[in-house]
Amino acid sequence: MGRSPSSTPQHPYLGWRSQRPAATPPPQDREERRGGRGFWGRLAVAFCRVTAVLLGIAIAVVLYTVPVLAVTRVEVSGNARLSRETIVDLAGVQGRNLLALDLPGAQARLLTNPWVRSATARRRLPATVAITIEERQPAAIWQTGGDRYLMADDGTLVEPAPLASALPTILDLDQAPQEVGGRVPPGPAALAQELLRALPQAGDDAVVGFEYRATEGLTAVTAGGLRVVFGNGSDLAYQLATYRAILAQVRQEQLPVREIDVRFGARPVLRP
Repeated sequence: MGRSPSSTPQHPYLGWRSQRPAATPPPQDREERRGGRGFWGRLAVAFCRVTAVLLGIAIAVVLYTVPVLAVTRVEVSGNARLSRETIVDLAGVQGRNLLALDLPGAQARLLTNPWVRSATARRRLPATVAITIEERQPAAIWQTGGDRYLMADDGTLVEPAPLASALPTILDLDQAPQEVGGRVPPGPAALAQELLRALPQAGDDAVVGFEYRATEGLTAVTAGGLRVVFGNGSDLAYQLATYRAILAQVRQEQLPVREIDVRFGARPVLRP
């Protein structure tokens, strides 16, 4: 005999049971449950974020204050004229926290010394700072009025000059006031070095000094009292050839010449 379509099939062990669908909560209850779960989830996320921030701050405070990271060793290289103590004092890194160091600031302080052309500072864990400097090289003595300065190859006046020096002395006839750390034109020093190598080292034609005017450039003064104006030495080989030819003619004809100006190429000027 057939079963009614609405009848529930009999389970072989449980017998007859009616299978009723699970009760579905009202829509309002579902919304309240979802809202509750969203609130506590957002609260948990906010708590985790605040905890992470506070933990980061605590770690940073520890790292930036822990004594084990204080700088206990400063390595210095590249110095020849400046002492290690001068460089370390000027950098101001000894005893400071390695991670909190202002390395650009240390480099800037090193550059305030006129001898320092360039400077770098690097951290080395756990407690070392390595400083490398490049010093300026002296090229001449710059004299203005009664003041004498040691002049570097880039025109920086690095320190007061000693009375006795093997470097060429350039007398600034403009007498512009200067001070240590100031700058003057670098060209005259390089030109003076070249002239000393090219001209005689002894006798009346030997160069014993140099003079400088902004309007004339560099002038070489010989032991015999002759002044030779080279200006900026833009064509030094031609200027030297012209000077030697004129000097030979002056000697041969015994001309009363006290100054030879070779700044104008093929038109040199002779002045009594």
